[in-house]
Amino acid sequence: MACAPNDLLPLQDIITESAANGYGDQLLQRLGHFWRNKLFCDLTLRVESASYQVHRLVLAACSDYFEALFSHNMQERHSSCLDLPSVEASGFEPLLHFAYTGNLPLTLLNVENILPAAAFLQITAALQAISDFLKSKMTFDNAKRLVNLGEHYGLIELRSHLKEMILTDFTSFAETELFLELSPMELTGYLMEDCLNVPNELTLLKCVLRWYHADVTNREEHIADVLDKIRYTLDGWSAVAFARKTEPFISNRQCREILSWCERYLQNPFGRVMLQSYRTRVRSLERSLVQVGGIRQEKNDPFPGFVLPDDDEVPEERTGCMLNRFYHRTLQKWMPLGEMEATDAMSHCPLVEVNDFAVLVGGYLYTTDFNLGRYQHCSNEVRLIQAGCGFASWDLPCLLGARAHHTAVFCQNYIYAIGGKNESGNLSSVERYSLEEEEWSYVEELPVATFDHASCIMQDQVFVCGGTQKGRVVNDVLCFVPCAEEWTSRPPLLTARTGHAMAAIGDEILVCGGSTALGAHYRCLASVESFNVRSQQWTFIKPMRQDCCSMTAVVLDSKLLLVGGENSVGDLLTQVQEFDPKSETWGTYCSLPTAMKSVGCCALTVKLTDAGKTAESEKELNCAESDDDYPDDDNDDDDDDDVLRHLQHSAPFNASGFMERIGNVFF
Repeated sequence: MACAPNDLLPLQDIITESAANGYGDQLLQRLGHFWRNKLFCDLTLRVESASYQVHRLVLAACSDYFEALFSHNMQERHSSCLDLPSVEASGFEPLLHFAYTGNLPLTLLNVENILPAAAFLQITAALQAISDFLKSKMTFDNAKRLVNLGEHYGLIELRSHLKEMILTDFTSFAETELFLELSPMELTGYLMEDCLNVPNELTLLKCVLRWYHADVTNREEHIADVLDKIRYTLDGWSAVAFARKTEPFISNRQCREILSWCERYLQNPFGRVMLQSYRTRVRSLERSLVQVGGIRQEKNDPFPGFVLPDDDEVPEERTGCMLNRFYHRTLQKWMPLGEMEATDAMSHCPLVEVNDFAVLVGGYLYTTDFNLGRYQHCSNEVRLIQAGCGFASWDLPCLLGARAHHTAVFCQNYIYAIGGKNESGNLSSVERYSLEEEEWSYVEELPVATFDHASCIMQDQVFVCGGTQKGRVVNDVLCFVPCAEEWTSRPPLLTARTGHAMAAIGDEILVCGGSTALGAHYRCLASVESFNVRSQQWTFIKPMRQDCCSMTAVVLDSKLLLVGGENSVGDLLTQVQEFDPKSETWGTYCSLPTAMKSVGCCALTVKLTDAGKTAESEKELNCAESDDDYPDDDNDDDDDDDVLRHLQHSAPFNASGFMERIGNVFF
């Protein structure tokens, strides 16, 4: 049936483009055929004693030099024959083959002829192919020659590639002559890199001492500055003990001062947070998600470790988690948290990142009693956790008052513990811990006792929002200015919420989820609000994929992570949601090993191994070094002092927690 004229589609709607598969390859093959058979050639190139029949169009397409030559009104533009006196035939022929086939035959022998010709003729694609080839063939033995060759012709990326090789396998590099030729400035530059890959700092120290002894006379004046860049404290006492018995530490006062600083650092766990610097940073660019405690669902087993009759009938209940982990992004699995792998069960324990340490502030501890069963109680304990020492931990001064359902933040060398509740009721008090004075003190309290609120730091100010006050959910937003030590009001949330999460990214504060009511009528939210500190306005942005409350917010790599939580039907969640503020999209970062809520979480720099452990857990430096690695020392008392000092300042043993678990089993 014929269509009426008005029914005809516009021409642009019925024409489509259809790409021919392999058309580019076919075209290149045809050009190569024409070149090999000298068809349609319009130019003769003379290079040394050889002549080549070519096509101007092909040369101009692949070479900036020929494009400029043929584009301008120059004599060569109209000539049928052209001489190239600056190019050798041995370097030009492979490039001509490349122009017509896209293939460049390279070896370490012919590349020295091809590279000058490619640079002169400005054949960008060939230069990139040569650069990739030299990178693939570079070793520590030929690196100096290849880097110098490349830089002479503008391939400056080869030096960056060599640096990457050195940082990746520094131990092998340290065995070469190239390492011994480094200048003090070059070696210092490598030692300052956080991504320098070495088994441990003691190995690195021995490499540097080898470099030093290769030219003591010229390196004596620089050695203290070089040795200062080794991070002795990451190995505990082993690197310090070795250095104290070794030159130049014995005779060089500046070198001894380095060790004195390290000893003060190791002897004072409380003060380590204030002493963080290039000397103590973990050698890694990888920040990992760390989990401590949380509420989980498990069987109420009064006799852990024993299989009882009718064990399947033991009822499940929610209790604190005693297993702590960190997430290995490369392996995509949760790994034990070193010395903190198993602790007393806990929950509602804020985990605050402080200068790349984690500080655990209060929360609930869970105890099992033969007569009373399992019960929870508020804690005033504060623990310092250091990722760079295998997640070793130390007790910090306790809170002035036990609390849970509170928040904790770090701002201007102070840790703040805000609101919450304990056995006596809801709290409005705010405590502040000074890193310098190493003590807690009370500051201006909240206007109203509040718990299950959220807080974050923005522009060196403490923001607190929402929560539960006097039995109702509120949308209040408060701001604490440390220098004024007072709370002021800010524009309220668009939705009252409690048990929500809050974090600052850039110049915005994000508030996610939570619940709108208490008791049996509670309903979890999926909505997300954003507060712009410049406009002082709240706006709704893209909601979460899952409605939830009692999750924990962590900022990792400029993205927001929401860990665990509970949904509206009361199910605990394993999901770790991820929000990208740039694209305003939600995704899944990972899943927890078990469903949990009210988890203590933060992000720390962790040096990981391919086996999935922290680097510190694989060192075992105190047992791995043989006596031959140390200089002779007739005074064995010094060794005893080292061991004693190490034991005195190791993480304290929690005897009460241990005896409590023993009692749970046998009594």
